[in-house]
Amino acid sequence: MGTLYQLDPILQTPGLAADRPVRITERAVKARQGAQQRLPITIVEDEPERMVFMGDVHGDITAFQDCLEVAGLIDEEGAWAGGTTVLVQLGDIFDRGDDDLAIEEWLFLLAEQAAEAGGAVYHLLGNHELMNIMGDHSSASKESFAPFVELSPLVETWMNENTALLEKVPKWAWPRLAAMRASGPVAHMMAGHSVAMKIGNTLVVHAGILREHLEPQRCGGVTNGGVACLELLNSVAANYLLNGGGMPQEMLWGRESPVWTRRYSMPDGKALAKDAEEELIAVLEATGSIRMVVGHTPQSAGINSAAQGKVWRVDTGMTKAIGGKPEVLEIRKGGEISILTKAGRVSAEQRSADTNKLTGWF
Repeated sequence: MGTLYQLDPILQTPGLAADRPVRITERAVKARQGAQQRLPITIVEDEPERMVFMGDVHGDITAFQDCLEVAGLIDEEGAWAGGTTVLVQLGDIFDRGDDDLAIEEWLFLLAEQAAEAGGAVYHLLGNHELMNIMGDHSSASKESFAPFVELSPLVETWMNENTALLEKVPKWAWPRLAAMRASGPVAHMMAGHSVAMKIGNTLVVHAGILREHLEPQRCGGVTNGGVACLELLNSVAANYLLNGGGMPQEMLWGRESPVWTRRYSMPDGKALAKDAEEELIAVLEATGSIRMVVGHTPQSAGINSAAQGKVWRVDTGMTKAIGGKPEVLEIRKGGEISILTKAGRVSAEQRSADTNKLTGWF
């Protein structure tokens, strides 16, 4: 299974115990063997007492840790301290920053610990996860390739059999490309991540669900099957990650796909156009939801809502490359909504793009 690499001092993350290992090789082996494989969850019927939503962190482990801390979800050792809280990370863990694989592993560890405490951690697929699965690592930092060397024993045979495919790529990049390819060990680890899910009455997706995503021709002929379409979407994505083959372009890719659309996130920090709001309302009605939470498009004013709270945009651009601030969205049972920041709690009303002129940070 290879040796374990340490989260510290390699990443030198403040606040984490230096002896906290990242057992990425162990976990990848078990995922490939099916011992820990689970299919994506589409529906969580009961509304949790407390939900926390985290946007894109793009390999910035400091921003990731800051989000966990402002939400009170971890202790000084980086272990779960959120009790029955449900944490949803909306994808785009990968690319740009150096620590994407370590964040992925940390989320897995937190999910195990949260389940034992009666809580849950869900991690959605974003466009950058799928880009890497498809072999596009153009947005990855050079430093982020290093931890994948740990997985070399799992992908050595594949690399030896595909040298012609890899010959134009530096050898130091081979383990990451091999491990993250569709049907590879890291893809197997991520096959349990949903594209979209509904928790209580909240619909969550990386970029957005549009009316066209719920049309019968996209949903195996199912009519009036909003949630059934989401289940099919998750199933198709999981099958691709587990087994490889061609990317299901119509369902997962393209400018207006669930991981790429910016329909509900633009204009940045401003109210939705009338047609976008009408589409949002139609999708919420079709899925039996009262709100949608999305990431993907950085909001220069931080987390904000539009369409009278029917959509929340939680990508704050909280990476060194963009310069946004770490924030999370908190929704409590009964509908109380707050934005949690390092400076304190902000009310939902203060971040309504419908009624406020929101000022950007970047």
